[in-house]
Parts: sequence; structure tokens; C-alpha cells
Amino acid sequence: MDQALSIERFIRDNVADAETLWHARGGQQRIFKFGAVAIAVRFIAGHAQSIVCPVLEHLAADGDEGMPSTVVYVLVADRLDLAPPPDHWPFPEECKEDHQRVCWRPRDGLALSSDDARGIWHLFDLNSMTGLYWLRSDNGLPYWEAGSPLRHFIHWASVRADQAMVHGAAIGFGGKGVLLAGAGGSGKSTMTAAAISRGWQTTGDDFVLFSAPPDPVSFPIFDVMKLTGMAEGMFAEQADKALNPARVPGEKALIPLSVNAGGKFVRSLPIQAIFSLELTGERSSRIETFSKVATVAALAPSTMNILRTAMPETLEQCSSLARNLPTYRLLVGNDPLEGLSTLETFMRQHNWG
Repeated sequence: MDQALSIERFIRDNVADAETLWHARGGQQRIFKFGAVAIAVRFIAGHAQSIVCPVLEHLAADGDEGMPSTVVYVLVADRLDLAPPPDHWPFPEECKEDHQRVCWRPRDGLALSSDDARGIWHLFDLNSMTGLYWLRSDNGLPYWEAGSPLRHFIHWASVRADQAMVHGAAIGFGGKGVLLAGAGGSGKSTMTAAAISRGWQTTGDDFVLFSAPPDPVSFPIFDVMKLTGMAEGMFAEQADKALNPARVPGEKALIPLSVNAGGKFVRSLPIQAIFSLELTGERSSRIETFSKVATVAALAPSTMNILRTAMPETLEQCSSLARNLPTYRLLVGNDPLEGLSTLETFMRQHNWG
């Protein structure tokens, strides 16, 4: 069988089987609104709601009129006595150690991202906008799965809706904000925690949605901030409210933004500029102009490395943000609160807040 046809059959047959199982077994349906995208999430037999719902409850839109165009079925195999997907898939392995696979074929209407080793599969039919979130078990999942469930489906639906899902933090005050860009460990979450401690607004510290330029607006996705290392001690009052108090070494604290930021965890925040973060360890922080190319390099690779599909579209979205916004580099010294003060002064000078 032709590989493309085999992939198409695999995705669409599994999604169709999930829809049949939903009608046979029933369950609960929740609707969540992600910027311009609404997704109906159908929990087959009611399973896995404790994995998906806690960090998405702030976006619940169950009472809205009409049925969203995007539907995702959630299935927990060991609770339904179902066998996992076959050992021999029609997909090449991207990483043999972890058995991770991806497929992005928008012309054929196909999207997939899997983590075979951990028992997590995301299958999506782009033509019908219907997907399957397949979990081998709802026990023993990595901590980041509870912190960012359905992320691939949100990404795929957003690409189709001309909005961008970006790995970055959005913070601000007075109804105006900035995007903080940088790879993991660059200080996005630490600066967000500092901003919250000062009463700033935020739409997220890890992944945020953006409407299309020229006047991009950020929207929240997950009600969680991730802190680790020094930041946990520095912002202990926030870390003490983590959803995973019994975390193991190396596991980040998942801290609900709706609890810590309260009304400052906002539904939208217009973005005025992009700041690429760099931790210097110096005594004071400073801001420099930064090229558009370097800004895209700080924003796009980390986004694509995590989402791993729709890379051409993601690169273009990140490039469009950089083209349409002023771009700077924020070199943060050894005190994130001092770094935030430096950013605040700069924003006030530009009337961004």
C-alpha cells in the first residue's frame, strides 16, 4: 500500500473509530475557546477530564450557541480495554530513543504527533477538523502533559484560523503588553512571576496565542506557570500553590495563574513589542535594539521544537510578528525584579502601559 494512503487510512480510521465509540459509550463534552478557535472536547466514557480540564477551565464556553467546527475525542485505552496502536505504523520514527513520530501534510488533510514511549498520540483530520487524543493510561503521564494538554490540536486548529501559537510569555500593565521570547531557561517564567508579584497582567508564561499582525493581540491558553530552581525560592508564595506539590527532582512546579495572578490573568492583551531575553548574571539589566532576524531566531526554533509540526507556517507566523513589531533584547541581571523595573521604565517611556 502507498505510504501516503496508509497514513491517511490510519489517521481517519482511528478518528472514525473514536467517534463510533463515543456514540456507543457516551461521555461528557466540554467546549473551550482559544482566541478565535472553539474546540469541542469529547471525553469518551468521561475519562481523562482530570488531565485536560484543570488548566483549561478558564476558557470554558459550554453555554455558547452552536457547535464548534473542531472536535477532539479523548480516549484512555486501559480504561476501555483497548489495544494500543500497532507496533508497525506507517510513519517514520523521528527519534528512535523515545519513538516519537510526526506527520504534517496539510494538502492531504493529515496531522499527527506521537510519543509512543509514554503512550500519548495526537491524530487529526484537517479536512473534517476532527481529532483523537489517545492515551494509553491516565496514570504515570509526564508532568508537562497535565500542564499543556491538547496543545497539538490547539496548534493545528489555530494555524487553520490564521492565529499563531507561540512559545513565549506575554506580560504588561495598563492594558498593553510585550512578548518575551527565548528558549527554555531564558527567564520567561521567572519574569512572569516577577510581573505577577508587581500586579502586572499576563496571558501566559509558556504558550500564548496571537491574532494576525499588524496589531497582534495575545490570548491565554493554559492556566499554569512553570517555575523551577532559583525562581521557586524567589517566588515561594506562588510556588507553594503548585498543582504538583509532590514533584520529583527536575520536575517544574505547575502554578495556576488564575490563583496567583487573579484578575490580572486576562483574556486578551494587545502586544506592543518583542523582547528577546538573555540572563547575564550581571548587577544590572539593560535593553538594546535587536534585529528582526535575531528575534525570529529567539522565537521560532523553540516553538517549532516543542510543537514539531506546521513548521513552515510557524516560521512565517513568528517572522510576521517580528516584522510588524519593534524588537529588542532584554539582558536581565541577577535580580529579575530589577529587570522588570528596567522593562517597566522602558515601556512607560514608549507609552506602552
